[in-house]
Amino acid sequence: MKLIASDLDGTLFGPDHEVSEVTAEALRAVADLGVEIVVATGRSHWSAVPRLEHLGCVRWLIGSNGATVYDFELGDVVVRRPLRADQVRAVVEGVGKAFPTVGYAWESPEGVFHSDRWVRNRKATDSRFPVVERPTHELSIDRPEILKLMIAHDRLTEYDWLDAMADHVPSGLSASTSGASFVEITASDANKGAALRLLCDALGVDRTETMAFGDHSNDVAMLHWAGTGYAMANGAARILEIADAVAPPNHEHGVAQVLTSLFLD
Repeated sequence: MKLIASDLDGTLFGPDHEVSEVTAEALRAVADLGVEIVVATGRSHWSAVPRLEHLGCVRWLIGSNGATVYDFELGDVVVRRPLRADQVRAVVEGVGKAFPTVGYAWESPEGVFHSDRWVRNRKATDSRFPVVERPTHELSIDRPEILKLMIAHDRLTEYDWLDAMADHVPSGLSASTSGASFVEITASDANKGAALRLLCDALGVDRTETMAFGDHSNDVAMLHWAGTGYAMANGAARILEIADAVAPPNHEHGVAQVLTSLFLD
């Protein structure tokens, strides 16, 4: 095995949205054996990097569901795969016509932004949604370099919302949920599977020498592409159905358990 890729929330992270010391020790021990550790997450690099840099064993972060690749050695994003302006327009017009109450958030190279309706919808569907102090903005459908578009309904969440929206998203785009109440839209080549494949090509790693861990629909392409795809026991039912194997749940350090069994025992 030459490379291991893992999702963060619900997978590598525990319920506190941090990497436990048990998991950190397992990752470092496996990395010491010469195995490349890659993190692949729906989070932006602004959110993920501070939670990972202390590990010291991760070089590559596939962020925003594959829309970015961050290099810890360089300390910067080295790949961006944005949506085209016409694709953003088609999504907003199609979804907005069918569901007029939706709110948007979006990631660009400058940061992550959101509309007032996004905040209201998130509060309506998630009692744990934190107080948002950042200013709200209106989405410009013609602005260049939107890396990820996030869409929140005022009643529908997770897979109900993903399924309801499916017929209104232009073909070829990647639509997924990471278990949060909203749906995430990225470019056709911006999913975790495609991003992992391109990274492995650059590193000279064959897919048969890889394994991946995930728990939600934004991990499906990655679990399909990897030589062995592990779904977390706490993952969504449709992810458990397509996985090659099942890892113990994240609150039991499931990734660490599998790595210890395969590499360290």
